[in-house]
Amino acid sequence: MRNKTTIETTDDLLALRGPDGVVRVDGDLIINCSVPRSVGNQVSGLYVRGYLHVRGNLDVRGYLVVRGYLVVRSDLDVGGYLEVGGYLVVGGYL
Repeated sequence: MRNKTTIETTDDLLALRGPDGVVRVDGDLIINCSVPRSVGNQVSGLYVRGYLHVRGNLDVRGYLVVRGYLVVRSDLDVGGYLEVGGYLVVGGYL
């Protein structure tokens, strides 16, 4: 069984940042809120070893690496490179 991390608020997401501003999750990540540009500008990268499921918008200033699949129910905006090991589903703009 893989580890699963669930984020309910943007403060929860920001609390996961390392000293370099990168959020690293060793398993699956579920974000149950939108991550607007004002928060995404504070994340220099997002690295998820499992799958990533976002129930709203996702805006990340830096790179986004997901080893599993990536599902974003609304818009996805990535300022750096995007790498997805599985399938990609975006319900809004990419």
